[in-house]
Amino acid sequence: MTILEHIWELSPHQHSYMEQFLSCCDIKGKDVLELGGAMPKALVIDHLKASTWTCLQSPDYAAYRTDNQIPSNDADSTTYAPVWANAEDFLANQTKQWDYVFSIAAFEHFLKLPAVTRLIPKVLKPGGRLFSIFAPIWSGPWGHHFTLEVPTRFRNGQTKRNLSTQDIFNLPWDHLALGPTAFLDKYTIKFDRQFAEEMVYEVYHSPQINRLMFEDYHELFSKTDLKTIILSGIFNAEQSQLPQNYLNQLAIIKKRFEGTKYSNFHSAGVYVLQERV
Repeated sequence: MTILEHIWELSPHQHSYMEQFLSCCDIKGKDVLELGGAMPKALVIDHLKASTWTCLQSPDYAAYRTDNQIPSNDADSTTYAPVWANAEDFLANQTKQWDYVFSIAAFEHFLKLPAVTRLIPKVLKPGGRLFSIFAPIWSGPWGHHFTLEVPTRFRNGQTKRNLSTQDIFNLPWDHLALGPTAFLDKYTIKFDRQFAEEMVYEVYHSPQINRLMFEDYHELFSKTDLKTIILSGIFNAEQSQLPQNYLNQLAIIKKRFEGTKYSNFHSAGVYVLQERV
């Protein structure tokens, strides 16, 4: 059993992402900035022996979502420090301060990600690294980040609090295949007009995600002043394993975006590892 499995605050995806981070970045005695999250002090300071760990949380995101991760109660100003600020504002006032910038399951929520990616190189020390894994992204099968609770009148006797994404949406990529008005019509039939209108806002207009596509992320990270070690799509939907109705939907998506720079719809997320040289 790894040390991560002893830390109950971590969710399953945080376990796996953190293990991947530690496999390529030795944080002992190092200064780490976490963007959009708050790994527990018991793990990063007490067990993994980072010199300092700064947790940056967005007040704008927290105002919209109730599931914002809260930093450990035993935070202090010397080794483990929570900061409530939007990343683009905070980073603009920092220079060569961190050995690592670490971020998991967050960059798809950053509304001003172009500014963030531009500023990250200047806050890293020479030889410092950016590590990020994030998903789902807008161009992926379930990239809408739908978080609304389905009203009880539609649950057909099901008692669980939330229906799964697959229960709610007819097909993956519906948010790309339909657009807001067609989406409204389709889900008015499945649910009703009132809930379908709420769905349209959540999927297409809410400020919880930036709605960037894979190629947008690839371009943003490729153009920074950092050396790229890894920049790839992850959690890929293998076409040979998709049912026919999913393949039909994917064909619609590809046709809709034909002639544009967008062609990667199978990657649900992005893995970034870059270094300041």
